[in-house]
Amino acid sequence: TDRGNPVSITAPTTPGTYELRYKFRDQQVIYTQPITVTEVTASITAPAEAEAGSTITVEWTGPNYDRDYIGIGEVAAEGASQWDNYFRTDEGSPAKLLIPADPGDYQISYFVDQDRSVLATVPITVTSVSATLSAPPEAVAGSTIAVDWTGPNYPRDYIGIGLVGATGSSQWENYFRVDTDTPGQLLVPPTPGDYLITYFIDQDRSALKALPITVTPIENVQLLAEDAAPGGSDLIIGWDGPAYARDYIGIGKVGATGSAQWEVYARADEVNPVTITLPEEPGDYVITYFVDQGRTPIKSRPLTIE
Repeated sequence: TDRGNPVSITAPTTPGTYELRYKFRDQQVIYTQPITVTEVTASITAPAEAEAGSTITVEWTGPNYDRDYIGIGEVAAEGASQWDNYFRTDEGSPAKLLIPADPGDYQISYFVDQDRSVLATVPITVTSVSATLSAPPEAVAGSTIAVDWTGPNYPRDYIGIGLVGATGSSQWENYFRVDTDTPGQLLVPPTPGDYLITYFIDQDRSALKALPITVTPIENVQLLAEDAAPGGSDLIIGWDGPAYARDYIGIGKVGATGSAQWEVYARADEVNPVTITLPEEPGDYVITYFVDQGRTPIKSRPLTIE
């Protein structure tokens, strides 16, 4: 009552006979007044079926209470699973509703936000959607390949590449969005192995189509340099390698890890041979060709700094 007079109170969602009650802080009731809560209705008009992942138009009528919403969920779902996707009724009618990515029997429902009670429901069948992929059966590690595709091309769908058996985001070590032209350009991971190229619906990362590809090692990489050189001197290094964008030749101590593997370096996509000023500290070092993607070493040779 410290909110002033008059005040607003939200009626329950279940019709029936109720009381308004004035209570003291100790819960003592000092006044009551009966009130009848009447039924409220809603209606929904939507297609009888739609493709998985698509967006449909839904017309509706209803009370449009604050934060009411219309959602779609599987038949017999409970709790929050009743609305895999939804829109607020304050968006107006008609409105757009995103269809779940998994085919099956669903229902579209009008929910009163107060207690998630349902005022109206209509059934809808979600049908499967397909995609195709065409790519080389094998590719050299770190290279870029062309991938032809067809599919629903929903907003932010993408085609990714990941190791066979990978889960989660490891299924797309590299990817491109399908809103680009076909074929799309896909960067192959730098580690050889058996991979899958997959069309993913962005909505829930569900896979529509997968295509196997073998990633082969980078061959015939060479490093040509003196076996020993004074500390602080300039060392000329000739090389033969893939020369992918931002590849580099680094020098670090034997057994070094992380960025210590390239105490000094030069980009290998800029000039051949490269000239690198050596560290001052004497010891056993390694000259390494790194593919910039993943900082992957593909060729090494020893160097003694005197």
